[in-house]
This record gives sequence, structure tokens and C-alpha cells, in this order.
Amino acid sequence: MSRFRRTTARARQLWIGMRLNPVAERAAAGRADEEPDVGGGGADLPPEDPAAAVGGDPERRYVPTGLVVGAAWSWRLLIIGALLAVILYLLSQVTTVVIPVVISFLLAAMLQPPRPG
Repeated sequence: MSRFRRTTARARQLWIGMRLNPVAERAAAGRADEEPDVGGGGADLPPEDPAAAVGGDPERRYVPTGLVVGAAWSWRLLIIGALLAVILYLLSQVTTVVIPVVISFLLAAMLQPPRPG
């Protein structure tokens, strides 16, 4: 594993650890003094539902994670497909112009009289 991949993986682990740390979440929400942390640093606490915490939307927790991920991938793939269609269309239009121009240059070069000397 390269150094870049190790560093990226470690940064990802640290980021996930910070996001899932209940002590940091309570401190960020200003509720650190309501529930004192007793015990093993929050290791025995059940993980919170990340879908319910995103945006504070109560309907979000009823949408399955697979559906959210599938929707995210589908709109990205639709955009990529649309871009590919536009690129292929533009290439077809460019070839309509470029091929006759190249043929005309070749004919003009071949039909010139030879230079003396």
C-alpha cells in the first residue's frame, strides 16, 4: 500500500471517529453537562442513526440507506450519460466539417503543379 493510500485511509478513520464520537457530538450540541460520560469513553453506547442526524429531517430516517445511495448514484450516472451524449453529438458534427476540409487540403496539395528545380 502506498504512503498516499495509508494517509488517506488513516484520515478517513479519524474523520469517521470524530463524527461517531458521542462526546464530541454532545459538546458540539452544547449538551456536555446534561449527561456526564461515565465508563469506558462511550464504547458501550449504541451507535446513533446517521440518517436521522443528517439535516434534522425526521422523514429522512424512514428512507432506507440503500435507496439513498442508489438515488445518489443514479443522478450522477444520468449526468455522465448526458455529457457523453453531448460529446458524441459534437464529435459527429465536427467530423461532418473536418473530413471534407482534410480531403480538400489533400486534393489541393496533390493537384499543384510540381516546382521546377
